Amino acid sequence: FKQKTAYEIYQCDWSSDVCSSDLMLAYHAKIQANSRLSQYQNVLQVSQTSLEIARAVGDPEMSAYANMMIGTSYRQRGNYLKALQYLSVALKTAKTIGDKTREAVTLNNLANVYYSLGDFGKALPYFHEDLFLARKTRKTLMELRTLANIGNVHMAEGRHEKANQSYNEVLGLSRLHGYRGRESRALSNIASVLQKGGNSERALEYWMKALRIAQETKDRAREGFVLMRLGLLQRDLEKDLDFYDYLSRALKIGKETDNAQLIWQTEAGLGEMFALQGNRKRAIQHYANAISLYDSVRTSLDIESLTVSFLEERHEPYPAIVQLLAEQDEYEAAFVYGEKYKAKNLLDIL
Repeated sequence: FKQKTAYEIYQCDWSSDVCSSDLMLAYHAKIQANSRLSQYQNVLQVSQTSLEIARAVGDPEMSAYANMMIGTSYRQRGNYLKALQYLSVALKTAKTIGDKTREAVTLNNLANVYYSLGDFGKALPYFHEDLFLARKTRKTLMELRTLANIGNVHMAEGRHEKANQSYNEVLGLSRLHGYRGRESRALSNIASVLQKGGNSERALEYWMKALRIAQETKDRAREGFVLMRLGLLQRDLEKDLDFYDYLSRALKIGKETDNAQLIWQTEAGLGEMFALQGNRKRAIQHYANAISLYDSVRTSLDIESLTVSFLEERHEPYPAIVQLLAEQDEYEAAFVYGEKYKAKNLLDIL
């Protein structure tokens, strides 16, 4: 009889006579289900088992897919060194077997690792290569995703007009093809541009539209991100009473989905908002939580050039917690954080 590999089912290609264990189909389904729910720890565990099975039965397609999902899971959890290792293997395998779709997806994930590390110069070429393959293979969803990522790079480097052009292109195409998840992301990105330009009230409209779609489509990762940004927006809108509701909900989602980036952004945001309210004790607690997570992620990198770039985007809690501790006459604790900050040559605060 004829059995199909998980990859063949995924690609809807019934032309091959390759035989593989039915168990691989079940693992592929489990990876997809957990990924849709943003359960990255579960994705990691199932993908690791799937990789072992793929190696045992000699299925390079599933091996490439499992390596990619393991790398993606490590990226979401903040372990960027391991993410690079697994994604590099996935990319090499995809190129070897001539799988342009898997190659494009892996290129995008590699670019996102470098983007998360703040190395935009390395991220952008991967995104452009990914976009070329997405258009060549006529994969609209992949094209939308990559256009948005290129917009993110422009945004991070201060080219707001170019970023806005990319985001609006994504929004139009998403609505044209009925891709609501991509519409939510495009609305979020446009909201960020508006917020950067000081148009907070209009940004709020876009954030709320993005949140509704994320909740309707059950996109937990997007919902958590939008809630975090809505919490921080309350500062600009001078609505301090609303910030905790949004940020605490975002933090809950971050912990449930094991999303390191969402957790540290939310912890730092809570620290900032409590500091503005004069609640030093709670501000220190949240800043300390954020710094602890930064340090654990930084240690896992073990790549000094990337570590510095990574921390340059995430150093704000250090001087903030030093100042708060000093104001409470906790000079020894303040000194420890100050020395930790100086050690990375980011800013001399003493």
